[in-house]
Amino acid sequence: MNSVQQKAIQQEAADAARSGNASRLRDCLTRGANLWYDCVFGFALESGDVATFQTILDFGADINEDMGHNGTPLIAALRHNHHELLEFLFSKGVDPNKGHWGHWLPPLSVAVRFTKDIKWVQRLLEAGAKVKESGALHFAAFQSDLARMKLLLDYGADVNEIPPFPLYGAKPSIIHTKKGTPVHWAIADEHLGLCDSYAGMTPTSPSRMKMALPSWTVWILSLQSWLQPERTVLGAIGDIIRNACVWYRFGGNVLAMKVALS
Repeated sequence: MNSVQQKAIQQEAADAARSGNASRLRDCLTRGANLWYDCVFGFALESGDVATFQTILDFGADINEDMGHNGTPLIAALRHNHHELLEFLFSKGVDPNKGHWGHWLPPLSVAVRFTKDIKWVQRLLEAGAKVKESGALHFAAFQSDLARMKLLLDYGADVNEIPPFPLYGAKPSIIHTKKGTPVHWAIADEHLGLCDSYAGMTPTSPSRMKMALPSWTVWILSLQSWLQPERTVLGAIGDIIRNACVWYRFGGNVLAMKVALS
């Protein structure tokens, strides 16, 4: 096969994968198209067609194929809400912890962030998805999604966790804003009402709100002198435009205010 013919069959395979035409894709691969060129594999996943995915498995792909920053077939199916493909993957025993989207987002956090149906979060947890250091509770808090927060807490999510989030090559200001507990993230997205719900989730909730401040916000404790004695600073998060959100307990409520950094 010469280069012109190879280019033509690769384009045909890519088009078949993108449109979810399993029989046409199988024919192209049989005639010499390469699964790993011209985004054939990625297009097959984006289509969400189960028969098309089975075709790429038949030609050497792995159900847990690691695509680097693009994740795995499971992550792709979660991001695009391909329910039939998700059912197929779970039926084949897909690894619920393999791979990441972007620099660090594992399958569980992808499910919390992108899926429209909470059942996929549940399915991942039942399949053994790791909650620790996943950042899943952070995303649920950021989205003010109490149902997903409660589900994650039932599976042992830690409300005080500050996951490592290896943001390779990121600017310090980006790393600065991504660290913090789930409530830091809720405050960062101005879900201030969520904090009351967060604090009232269990009979032992007061201890859940005793969150240690990240080292870069220890200075915020000086704000305590600005507040009346019955108000207690609980935490703070900074952002890249030199502002901070500070939250504090007053009576039975958790309140927040914005402060300009000098």
